[in-house]
Amino acid sequence: MAWWAGFEGWISGFDYNGNEAFHGWEQKINDNGVLYYVKNENQLTSWSHPYLDKVFQTIDFSFSDVKYAAYRTALKLRTLQTQLGLHWINIESLKETLPPVEDESGDLFMTYKQGLEFIEKTLGFSQDEEVSVEIIPLAADLILNLLAKLYDRGHSGKLVPRCLQNALIALCGSKLGDKYKFLCARLPKLNGDILREHITCLIDDLMQIPYILKEGLAFGIDVAAAVDSCLNHAQCNEISSVSSDSVFSWLCCEPQTLVWLPTLHRMIATEKGN
Repeated sequence: MAWWAGFEGWISGFDYNGNEAFHGWEQKINDNGVLYYVKNENQLTSWSHPYLDKVFQTIDFSFSDVKYAAYRTALKLRTLQTQLGLHWINIESLKETLPPVEDESGDLFMTYKQGLEFIEKTLGFSQDEEVSVEIIPLAADLILNLLAKLYDRGHSGKLVPRCLQNALIALCGSKLGDKYKFLCARLPKLNGDILREHITCLIDDLMQIPYILKEGLAFGIDVAAAVDSCLNHAQCNEISSVSSDSVFSWLCCEPQTLVWLPTLHRMIATEKGN
């Protein structure tokens, strides 16, 4: 079944030849380099891609009766994965396109154009048979729009590469253990250990994901408490840094802040009959 199953009528309205009209919507770019959409019929404007809006409306309606927050969030995330093409991305494709950790320049910004090029390049390494040259631009647009919702709510036109990296690792199609290992590997090290400030950034980046799904409160909003939990898990006297193995072990313990991610993977395993 195609990844856009259920939305064929919407997706068939997309013009791959540069005129990004989508059922009367046209993609434009403002002075900050931010993509937005204008409906030609009435000049209605939106920061959200009309297809992404449709997906969000669907998940709000479809899963509102699911009581268990982690399961409800996982259902929403699985829908985003398969409808936006996030499951096409994997750790191996990210390794091809992410710079070496030592080459990263802190939290320098990238533009939307740079972000789009990075996502398109990453999708280009996918081995999934559904991926085609024609569909990659649309999938990249949708994924970038989602990441902008997560990390550029002020529409500044600036994206932090670290944030995009962490979200794509969490939401890609790889196995959970591989995601945890890669998240830890990508954290900057000082004398082999991970500083508290970098653990804080990682957890804060990941906490934004359930937040945009209107599920953030279910998993806590206290980043500092989650960081303390991670450091305490190491059971050492040092409170400012911890080993990569300790962070990995803490993630594997399914902390409440991030329990939606292993829940998503249990759901995927059930889908596959494992």
